[in-house]
Amino acid sequence: MSRTVNFRAQNEVTTQMIGRAAQACLDGRGSQYEYCNWWVVQNEAREVIGLMMHTSPLNLVLSDMPENVIANCVDTVLQDDPDFSGVNAPQKLAKLFIEKFQAKEAQNNRFSLGISLHSYVLGKLRKPDFSSGIARVAVEQDFEIVRRWRQAFIVETEIDTIDNDELTRKAIGSNRIYIWENEGTPVSMASFTPFVETPASKITSIGGVYTPPDQRKRGYASSIVAFLSEFLIDQGLTVMLYTDAKNPTSNKIYIDLGFEYVQTNDNWNRG
Repeated sequence: MSRTVNFRAQNEVTTQMIGRAAQACLDGRGSQYEYCNWWVVQNEAREVIGLMMHTSPLNLVLSDMPENVIANCVDTVLQDDPDFSGVNAPQKLAKLFIEKFQAKEAQNNRFSLGISLHSYVLGKLRKPDFSSGIARVAVEQDFEIVRRWRQAFIVETEIDTIDNDELTRKAIGSNRIYIWENEGTPVSMASFTPFVETPASKITSIGGVYTPPDQRKRGYASSIVAFLSEFLIDQGLTVMLYTDAKNPTSNKIYIDLGFEYVQTNDNWNRG
């Protein structure tokens, strides 16, 4: 982590996913991965100019990096981890990586586009008119509804992630899941990740924002994200999030709250 700290500080939003997974493994929180591979991309002056990781069974992840190093990255992955399941990278780099890979690998070289994710970082929070209800931290008694909503979120978004009962319980136990409750009934949910620290800031990502279909269009998602954003800002954290590029509703919600667009990553699934 220390070797890449300056690069991550300069690219804290676009490397947050890689930094978070690396920190989890260092802290002993990476048991959900089958295996992990990490690569540091350097220039001739041995300066860090990019990062790659593969936390199987998830897709290979590339940070931003110069296009002229992608061919070397493909060679390295073919040597170290040829059975990777797909690629998650900034749009142009993802397509370039696949082109270079297909030119060198004749077998199992088909890819299909999965979800495209916009990344946003919070500028100045613009609080909405809060919906009726209150936000509260999820507790063990909420496990079943949280588990059900997390699974529904994954199915609905087709996001490349890992979720199981153990991870859900850990998130609840560490007070990282919040519920918006109206008249005693849970109506929406959001969570946040453990923060990643660089010299630039401590950064966390809000995710798992889910409102069941029968409770939508009532402002609950806006309310809980705004509440959670303010809570995290008050702790001195930089707040970011990812959202489905094809979901205009969620994108509008986050932009209206003050989130600023950073870039788009494409997830290409292999096979």
